[in-house]
Order: sequence, then structure tokens, then C-alpha cells
Amino acid sequence: FEPSTSEGKSKVYSYNNFLVKGGLTYKISGRHYVYANGSYQTRAPYWDNLFISPRTRNIANDAPSEKIGSVEAGYIYNSPIIKLRATGYFTDFKDGSNVLTYFDDDYFGLASYTLTNIDKRHFGGELGMEAQIYKGLSASLVAAVGKYYYTSRQIGTLTIDNQPELIQTDLIYSKNFYVANVPQQAYSLGLNYRSKKFWYVSANVNFFDRFYSDFAPTH
Repeated sequence: FEPSTSEGKSKVYSYNNFLVKGGLTYKISGRHYVYANGSYQTRAPYWDNLFISPRTRNIANDAPSEKIGSVEAGYIYNSPIIKLRATGYFTDFKDGSNVLTYFDDDYFGLASYTLTNIDKRHFGGELGMEAQIYKGLSASLVAAVGKYYYTSRQIGTLTIDNQPELIQTDLIYSKNFYVANVPQQAYSLGLNYRSKKFWYVSANVNFFDRFYSDFAPTH
């Protein structure tokens, strides 16, 4: 677009957001603890998910603030020989948004595919343990098992940089698809030796499972 045809500065978008959180820890004894935490917040869309084709359009996707609610609870055990922490968590995300940019061969132009109404849920458990085996030798174990998936059907809007009108709006059947690019299960086993002469050596083995690729919302 030529400077003479520019529509000028866009509308200013303002968001009022908040965060509340709290927690409680109960000491059963000197070695046993239980705890619970919770939070609720709203979060404004990131700037690159707010404007549609910012190089060529004075249009925003009018995405609301994302709502995030989360709770966790767990148990802690501390002793000279064993340290253990077990946690369960649950997090809900509502009204997220995302803008995907790619070259569209059908329209022969740079495309912006705006996704709104992104709801997702994360829940699972984590376990961490460290045990002293013998005179400076210790072992550690970490396990995380969760389920991260979408809970809504998203709305997709397609625009092309070299075309002024909105091309199409789609209903995306994303509900129950897994969230991509994050392992749903992760495990780690380690050995560590620390010498009294101030040197140490450690080795770890890691394993990740249920790592899903993202789906193509336009197909």
C-alpha cells in the first residue's frame, strides 16, 4: 500500500486485567507437609495475536482477555535420607487467540489465519524424589504425567494481504485434540556423586512420551 492510501493509526485497544492467588501450607510434623494453591487471572492478547495482517490492515480480531484458573495440591516429605514432593494440578484456559501466518498457494499471497475461542485444559501429576544412597552418592527421580487438550471448537478467519476483504470464516473441530509441542509425559532418573574434596560427577537419563504434532486448522 502507498502512504497516500494508508488509513493511519489504528484504534487503541485497552484491557483491564487482574490476578488473584492464594495458598495454604499445613505442617503435619517436622518432616511431613501438605499444601494447596489456587489462582485466577485474566490476560490481554499478545500484540501479534491481536492485529490481523498489521502490514496491510487497520483491523483487529477483537479478542477478549484470556481467562486462566488454576489449582494445585501436594505433599512434601523431608528427611536426611529421602526428600519427596508429589503434586497434582488442574488449569483451565478460556478465550485464547492465535494468528498463523503463511503463504497461501490458492490465493497466491501472504495469509493470516486468525484463531479465536481457544479453550484448553491441563491437568496431571508430578513426582520428585531424591535419596541419599551411600557417602555422597545420591539418586533422583522425576516423573510428570499430564493431559493437555483443547475443550472448544475454535473459530478461524482467513485474510490475504493482497485482498481487502475477509476471505472466509471456519468452524474448527479442535475439541479433544491434544495441545502440540509439549510432552504429555516426562521422566528423569539421575545419579550424583559429590566428593568431600569438592568435586562431583552426575549422570541423567531422560524420557519423553506423547509429544504431539500440531494439526492444520485450515484442512
